[in-house]
Amino acid sequence: MVRDVLRLDNGAVVVADRFEASTAAVVVAVGVGSLYEEAGKRGVTHLLEHMLFRLPGFDVDEAVESLGGTNNAYTQRDALFVAFEGISESAAGLAELAYRLYSNDKYAEEDLEKERDAVLSELRQTREDPSERAGELALRALFGDSDWGAPVGGTPEAVEGLTLADLLEHKRAWFTPDNTVVVISGGFGKDAVERAAHLFGKLEGRAPGKKAPS
Repeated sequence: MVRDVLRLDNGAVVVADRFEASTAAVVVAVGVGSLYEEAGKRGVTHLLEHMLFRLPGFDVDEAVESLGGTNNAYTQRDALFVAFEGISESAAGLAELAYRLYSNDKYAEEDLEKERDAVLSELRQTREDPSERAGELALRALFGDSDWGAPVGGTPEAVEGLTLADLLEHKRAWFTPDNTVVVISGGFGKDAVERAAHLFGKLEGRAPGKKAPS
């Protein structure tokens, strides 16, 4: 097993975790989640996670399938993750696709409405699932009306009020090289690491200081 950590000049970090495997994964982690959201915009990170895969004129699922891969994404209180996995030979292509999602800043209003509906459906399901509901109530009981007590996915009221401008402002603030880690793991060639370093090394900007969560 060989693991290298590359700290690029712009602050981004690329971790190359190479071992014998027929597949490879590319994961991009951005240091933002519900802890750093404004109280009136709870759920903006989660909604942005959904919108990342909505590239106008480009079918992300089709592109992933052409590389023999799958994709996933999830949001936590302090981080957003986008993950791709495919055959080892596709690692460089997966890194390029991950960068395309990361750097895109053009979204359609109609796609926002579709993803908003999907997020609202998830929130309803959470409220109707006893174990999920119990977990959220436990956090609220422990931390009250605070950043730690708020649900990661936000509230229906807040999500319904989010605009495309809100999402783009949030993305431009936090999707910065100093707030981003790219991990390539499994069986992959040198070209995948070079591609990721080249693409994510082009990023500019600095994330705002993170507030101490209430």
